[in-house]
Amino acid sequence: MKSIIGIIFTLCVLAATHALANDQQGIYLGGGYMEILDGPSGFTSKGSAIEVGYDFNKGFGIEAMHSKTSDYYTDYSVNYVGLNLGHTFNTSWVKAYGKFGYAQRTTNQTFRYYGTDHEYHQGKTIRIESSITLGVGIRFTPFKKQKGLYVDINRIGAVISGEGASATMLGLGFKF
Repeated sequence: MKSIIGIIFTLCVLAATHALANDQQGIYLGGGYMEILDGPSGFTSKGSAIEVGYDFNKGFGIEAMHSKTSDYYTDYSVNYVGLNLGHTFNTSWVKAYGKFGYAQRTTNQTFRYYGTDHEYHQGKTIRIESSITLGVGIRFTPFKKQKGLYVDINRIGAVISGEGASATMLGLGFKF
């Protein structure tokens, strides 16, 4: 997954060298708050995420994202690569988009149990799962003088091991 993110990032940088950044195309880099809802269990973990992408035009772009979140006993790491298909509604300050991609989730869980020796023991499990994802998002460019600065809200969902999971990000970034 890291090599896929590296390839997408390299392609974005190469594409940016022969395209002037404007409202419709350019590389973007951002980060923010991430919250993951783990399916039927209802457990929510909170953390941070970074994203990098390239908009080829006002409707089509590619994106890669990495996030780390945790709750009381579990640490999650999610890597995502995908396509963004959107519409700007003839404005320069808002873009609504749909997301289609691939995500890999690594779950690192610590657990405690009471053994037959009447003592508490601690263990650890690591699971790596992946899935096709669908999502939605909206990106705002709120300030005219700071054209590259944006606020992004997006959500992706997946079915992992037969259970639904979703991730929501609220971020801030800059489009070059």
